[in-house]
This record gives sequence, structure tokens and C-alpha cells, in this order.
Amino acid sequence: MISAGKRPTNALPKALADYSRGVDLFYFANALIVQDDSRRLLEFSKLREDAFNVTAMTQCCGTVMCGIHRAFEGGAIWATPDSCSITGASDMAPQFYLFANDFPADKCLKLPLRNSIPTLGSAYDEMNSAPLQALMSAVRAPVDTRLVQRDYTTFDQLVSVCDVKIDNACFEQSRSRL
Repeated sequence: MISAGKRPTNALPKALADYSRGVDLFYFANALIVQDDSRRLLEFSKLREDAFNVTAMTQCCGTVMCGIHRAFEGGAIWATPDSCSITGASDMAPQFYLFANDFPADKCLKLPLRNSIPTLGSAYDEMNSAPLQALMSAVRAPVDTRLVQRDYTTFDQLVSVCDVKIDNACFEQSRSRL
């Protein structure tokens, strides 16, 4: 929603707007190769001062590039194909629905694969569930040194030289279940 509000061409996908599906997140090792001219185009934000997620967006068009959550302990980043092009990602089936409490109840019941994958209401309330324990294990794993390119940087290194803005323009709207 924040990205869609930055530029008219950043449309919120209809399926997300009408709660026909959730946001897909892909997780990657926190070892990035970022060209200097691209670094200058990044801005970092979070919804509230005490938020756990920090998001990297482009200054030019507001495209959400990726983000990190404090619980990942620096091991991984997330990205969504709803806002940026992700190539080379596997075709792994969805593992679970998370934050189902943010969906209207009738829409949640109609989600694809709803009866074949776990549906979790809140990460914070269900952190001990098997799906979240598996995710936490994966995103906290050290980066495999065989995969690391020379001169890589981490999300934390990128954000350490920038101000993190508070951008909660769509926070209430995202929780309204309209």
C-alpha cells in the first residue's frame, strides 16, 4: 500500500486489495551485491519507531526492494514479487499463511490452499508453532560461505549509513480490513 501510494504506476494488485490472496514473501541470504549508483537510490523506512521490520525502497519510484526483520538476526532478507522482479527463485510451494488475523474472516476461509497448509493468526502469538520455528531456523542460518561473492554487503551495512524514516501513511488503512 505504501509503494502504491508513492506513484500511480505502483498499483496494489487487485487480489491483495480485495483479500483474495496474501503477500508472497521470498527469503534470501543477507549477502547483497549493490552497485554504488543503486545505493544512492535506496531509502529505508519502518512503520513505527519501535517496528521490527525495516524496508528498503527506491527513492525514484517507491518500489519496495526488500526488507529485514529483527528476529532474523541478520541472517536473511525478504522480498516480494508483488513489488519487484525476483528471478532465480525456486518454485517452492507456500509453507503457511501468516497474519491471517489481518484478513476478514470470510476472506480468510477462501484463501487458496487454506485447507492444506497451516494458517497462523499472528507471528507473535504463534512463534512456537512448527512452521514459524522452521522459518526462524532457516532465516537465522549463517550465510553459506560457498555462495558468498567477493565484496558483498549486508542489509544492515546498507542501512547503517542512512536515516531510517518512519512512514506509517498506510498503517491504519492496512489494518481496516476494507
